[in-house]
Order: sequence, then structure tokens, then C-alpha cells
Amino acid sequence: MIQLDHGYTNTPRCSSLVRTGILGRAAMALMLAAMVFAVSPTSVAARQYAAIIVDAETGSVLHAENAELTNRPASLTKMMTLYMVFDSLRDGRWTLGQKLPVSKHAASQSPTKLFLKPGDRISIEDAILATVTKSANDAAVVLAEGISGTESTFARDMTATAHSLGMFRSQFRNASGLPHAEQVTTARDMAILANALYSEFPQYTHFFATPEFRFGRNVYRNHNRLLGSYHGVDGIKTGYTHLSGFNLVTSVRRDGRHVYAVVMGGTTSQARDNQMRKLLDKTFGVKSFAKADSGKVKPAKALASTVKKKKPAPVFVTTKRWSVQVGTFRAHDRAKARAHQAKMVAPSLLQPASVKIETMNKSNKTFYRARFTGLSEVNARRTCRILRSKNFTCMAIQLT
Repeated sequence: MIQLDHGYTNTPRCSSLVRTGILGRAAMALMLAAMVFAVSPTSVAARQYAAIIVDAETGSVLHAENAELTNRPASLTKMMTLYMVFDSLRDGRWTLGQKLPVSKHAASQSPTKLFLKPGDRISIEDAILATVTKSANDAAVVLAEGISGTESTFARDMTATAHSLGMFRSQFRNASGLPHAEQVTTARDMAILANALYSEFPQYTHFFATPEFRFGRNVYRNHNRLLGSYHGVDGIKTGYTHLSGFNLVTSVRRDGRHVYAVVMGGTTSQARDNQMRKLLDKTFGVKSFAKADSGKVKPAKALASTVKKKKPAPVFVTTKRWSVQVGTFRAHDRAKARAHQAKMVAPSLLQPASVKIETMNKSNKTFYRARFTGLSEVNARRTCRILRSKNFTCMAIQLT
């Protein structure tokens, strides 16, 4: 068995799978999954090079090449899984020490994994660390089932959450990133997700900087080799399958700046890492940057020419000029009570916002609107998603 380093194992058993008919049943399962999700199959070529670098403070695009190109995320998918996990932790639905059961489905995932067994229990903290460092597929599925009951339901929730963040070109079909024809994303969407993770969950992003993870008698080193070898890198995730090529998302803090960088479609892990170093060196003005492997990764366009030719729109909007409206009422007290209830449902998002009970007149009648102001677009949309799941009326509104 040849174990690959990012969430997928290539084995020499394909001919035996064909002979036994297992491969045919797997194909049928994929067809049924496609029917369940009710989306058209997406044709994605393998190993398409794409890259983007984004300023974390402003959302400005510093470099982009094929950033909108549809690609396979591989284990970058686990970033979305962890976003959902961090959301559950922040809102008090989970605690890090809480233990989750391991199902047969979770235990049956292809390597890379911890080789958990059905009936085992693993703490949420250990499952997070295994997902980040080892890129353990079984641990990712344990987390998914803990949140949504089944991995397929979790995948639907992942996609809905991604779209609420503005990742409109992303579709998720599992929690791990194991190959699925309809699981797709873009470099730009991955930059949006990196920003959401670091801006919304600063109390948990230290997990992405974990150099190694001890579980039982084993020690697993983080697959992100830029950690500790490139100045300023503090996360976040690698990914690889045969069809995706080698992917990497990094968060880098250096010289008073913070950027997110994405490279997708590398043909080797070394070429991908060298390309990332090259782009980051240019971004931070380092004169002597690393050379990418000759012919391994398509050379990126110079940052200077990219900036001069066009000024791309920000990848994400950081200004807090959004509000959410949680209802309109005939009585002022009812509007105030509804605002209080909404804050109880989504305290971490609404606590920093300002409550406004606005008066409006319509058809000679007075109404009162309950609103929260001072939110970013991402948090406004996330608030409404959470509130609607609890049967609240909610509208995200951009202030002029």
C-alpha cells in the first residue's frame, strides 16, 4: 500500500476491485448521491493550476491567476468541516473535551486516517487536531456526524454555509475531501473561507499552527511543511488527491501585514510549496525568493503586472455596514423582546452589534422594526442563517 500524505490513499488493488464488482457498486453509489443532491454533474479537469493572494485586512486581491477556475478541493474540504465545528464550539453546543462516538461509516473511511474502530470514542479536541495535522478522514467524519447526524446531511449544511459566506462556486459532498465528481471549489472561495475562519474564530485558529499531534502511541506531524520553515506562516491546510493535484492554503503574518494565499493544482508537494514561497516572497518584497521546480508548476504572472492591469474587487467585505432585521411588530415591547430572543440564539454574533427599534408608519399605522446594526456582510448572513434555523424571521440588509 502506498500512502499519500493528504487524505487519500492510492492502492494497487484496482484490478481486484473490478473483478469483484466493488468498483461498479461504488459508481452506483455516486450516481445515487448525485440524485439525492439534485445537482447537475460538474466536469472538472485534473490538476488545474490556480493561485490567489489576498490582504486579510482589506480583502484586496494582491495576485490572482485562474482564481475563479473550478478545481477539486481534496482535503482543503476539511477547512469547511472545521468551520462548522468551530461554530458549534463558539455557540456552546459543544466543548473541546466532549467525546463523540465512532460509527461504522466513519471507521470505514479510506486513509489517511487514525484507524479508529466502530464504538470508539474520541474527544472533539483530538478529532480537530487529527483533522488538521494528520488530515484524518475518519476523524473528520466523526465530527460531521456529531453535528448533522449523517455525513450526507452535513455535506448539504457545508454547502449552504459556504454559499452564505459568498463561496458561490463551491459544492461539498463529504466532510473529508475524498474524491467526488461534484465536490468543487475555487482558489478565490478558499481565500474567503480562510478569512472566515481567522476573522470569526480567532480563539480556535491556533489549531492550524499545531506542528504535531500525539494520539495513543503515535505522533503525527503536520502536513503543512511551510509551518516553521517560512517566516510568518501560522496555518492553515494542505490537500491532495490524484485528480486535484497538490493544494495549499496559508495564513501569513509578516512585517505588520496579514495575507491569505492559495495555490492549487501542483504536480508535486515540493513544487506546490516552492510556488507558494515564490508568491509570498514577491508579496512581502523578499529579493531572493525560492525557485519553483522547473516545469512542475505553471509560472505565476508577476504581481506588479497584475496590479497595474486591473484592480480586482475585494474577495471579502470587512466593513461593518450591514444590519439584520428580525421582525416588524405593532407593539414596541414585542419588537424589543424579539431582539432579546435573537441575541440569545446567536449571542456570539449579535453581542457586539447595536440594537435598534425603529419606528415606521404605513397606512396610518405605526410599526416597530427590530434590527441589529454594525455587522459585516459575512456575519449578517451567518446570523440570519442561524436565526432562520430556529424559525426566526431574518433579513440581512446592506446600509447605504
